[in-house]
Amino acid sequence: MSSTTTVYPSKDTWLNEGRESQNNSTQTTVTVGAGYKGGSHEKNNAVWSFDLSGITDPSTITKAIFTLAFSSSALSSTSQTVTLARLNEDFTEAQATWDDSASSVAWTGGSGAFGNAETTQPTYTFTVGSGVSSDVLIDIKDLVVDAITRRSGTLLLVAAIVGTPVGSGKGLT
Repeated sequence: MSSTTTVYPSKDTWLNEGRESQNNSTQTTVTVGAGYKGGSHEKNNAVWSFDLSGITDPSTITKAIFTLAFSSSALSSTSQTVTLARLNEDFTEAQATWDDSASSVAWTGGSGAFGNAETTQPTYTFTVGSGVSSDVLIDIKDLVVDAITRRSGTLLLVAAIVGTPVGSGKGLT
């Protein structure tokens, strides 16, 4: 008989390019995508940390579904493709901003955290914005097994638009 284990993030926040020093960890939703404001685009990236140390036998994992529960497509005139990847730098939830992973500690790969994405590891894409009205479900089994076997049971993830946004498309989850 198979069983299901649900693991919620031990910490999460989203990073707003237009408000580089604002921490969003106390908000009830995570925003991912892009907005168009004042004649320019601003990205909204998200970071998560999962403690998987309670899972001791990764050979029993048949799938690991990363779920972003759909809340809304706010201010969306277009859709945007978002990339989900392993994050190689930890962050302090109550201090992480677009510029910093912790208080006065800049993201080593550059602002917005995506410079710290391990793009040589599996990456995944999903769509946010106009026309999107359902949960995002992605099987990240490879990243989960790797976190258990090679990273002391910690899985860090980042979601971001790669390159310049093509309009305003955000998803709230």
